[in-house]
Amino acid sequence: IEYQISHKDIEVAYSNVYYIFEAHHNIAIIVIDSYNKDDFYYIFHSQLDKLRAKHCDMIYADINMEKISQIDEVVDILNHALFFFSGVMLLKYKEQDYLQLQYKHSEDIGKKNLVCYSDFCKSLLKYILDDEKRVRELKGVANSVCNIKT
Repeated sequence: IEYQISHKDIEVAYSNVYYIFEAHHNIAIIVIDSYNKDDFYYIFHSQLDKLRAKHCDMIYADINMEKISQIDEVVDILNHALFFFSGVMLLKYKEQDYLQLQYKHSEDIGKKNLVCYSDFCKSLLKYILDDEKRVRELKGVANSVCNIKT
């Protein structure tokens, strides 16, 4: 099934930090194509607040690894907003690579369907869960809203 995102689902108030809301999956993606230390925190949290109000189950942040030289600063800001590692998305937008972080905004995540068959998958899942734990400890949050047993 091919799905096209309508323009009303894309927030373009800030041309280099915007979101895509995918209502059919109840997820959203904040796309970060540039970083300006002076206003990034405000712009990012403005977008995040809009998506929290939409009650998305998951919110992803895609950080452009080719255009942003201060990626560690961006990741630090997102970690403090409880975003943790999700993956690397090669050639995702405009044939550029993105680091993807994720934020769990719901207890209704389909964790029963999460099955790892390969050793690589198991180690990647462990890495992701360890990063989630690290981020939550950073913020003093005891548990995830959605604990997944490995």
